[in-house]
Amino acid sequence: MTPLGRTLGIVQGSVPEGPHFVPTGRFLSGSIAALIGVLVLGPSSQAGIYLPSDPNPFPTLSGFSQIRLSVGEYRSLLAGKDPALGIPEKGSLREQILNRTAELETKLDTLKTPAEMLELTGCWLRTGHGSKVIEYLGKKRITGEDADSVLLLSHLAMAQAQDPALLPRAISTQEDVLERWPETIKDWKYPKWRHFRRAEAALLALWRARHRENLASGGAPVPVKLDSVLGLDTLEARDNFKPGKPPKAAWDRLDPEAESLVIQLILWLPADSRLYWAFGEVLNAKGDSTSAFKIMTELVEARQMSGVDPLFKHRAALSREVAQLDETGGQGTSAPSENKSAPVGEFPMEAYLKALGLGIAVGAGGLILLWLQWQFLFARRNK
Repeated sequence: MTPLGRTLGIVQGSVPEGPHFVPTGRFLSGSIAALIGVLVLGPSSQAGIYLPSDPNPFPTLSGFSQIRLSVGEYRSLLAGKDPALGIPEKGSLREQILNRTAELETKLDTLKTPAEMLELTGCWLRTGHGSKVIEYLGKKRITGEDADSVLLLSHLAMAQAQDPALLPRAISTQEDVLERWPETIKDWKYPKWRHFRRAEAALLALWRARHRENLASGGAPVPVKLDSVLGLDTLEARDNFKPGKPPKAAWDRLDPEAESLVIQLILWLPADSRLYWAFGEVLNAKGDSTSAFKIMTELVEARQMSGVDPLFKHRAALSREVAQLDETGGQGTSAPSENKSAPVGEFPMEAYLKALGLGIAVGAGGLILLWLQWQFLFARRNK
């Protein structure tokens, strides 16, 4: 089998023609790779997507509502032009990506630079067409000698990962992405460069861990649980779960950048429910019980994860916490407020000092106005 065949070859069947690129990563072949058919990666998986029409912001989105909205938009994009979704809303990300995809597809034979191919394959990944990416790049030459070529190679890995049977090849390609990762990328400052390299490394670790899970299961369905990357699995407490209070061991193993990396991964893999669950657990660990409850409710009610026992129990505990917050006007331990009421029987010193300060300021302003008025009248009388 040629180097190209090792990179893009189908597990069983003929080897397609592909880019003249020699990977350095190792992977499984033939009979072993055939065991990868039931890996839990969601309906379709993609990551490491780089294209101008997709913002891919840095620093990573931080507002929960914005993150949730973006994940929803990316999930709808995976359905492409599904009539059930109706006409894309004017100016929405879905409309922009679908229109740009159609425009680039009309120029399919004239796209030559890695930057142009990067945008086209990125649009295909965002709309769930990984097979098109593999077929298209199979006819191109990927040198891996410049930043755009390396990022294009990342798109190839993501396309391969959309097919569970090709996950070993995706792992191999992703290893080459990290080996060939450029020392500098145009218009990227060091924090952004480091963030995306770390995100690509986290993605590789995720694929490796899930691949091992599947091999260990002997091809049987893998139980849904938190992934063993970035220390996320330590948040899956079963008996001692408390809203806003993860086990002490979690803080020892949880990656300091776990939140930003998980956010990046779910923006790349919006259909991956296990990662979305991990995001909810991270939010709870930092004290945001309300947002964590919203995520877990969505997973249980809309993503058919009610049978995942730890998730179901965590959601129940968070439900009680959120109900308590509602009863107390949001003054629970996980929703601190700047306007806390003093306990019954305790003198509200903070409120008193604020009122006193406001009274002094108003009084001083009144005296100044009276003095100015007096000066005006005195001057008029002298004239």
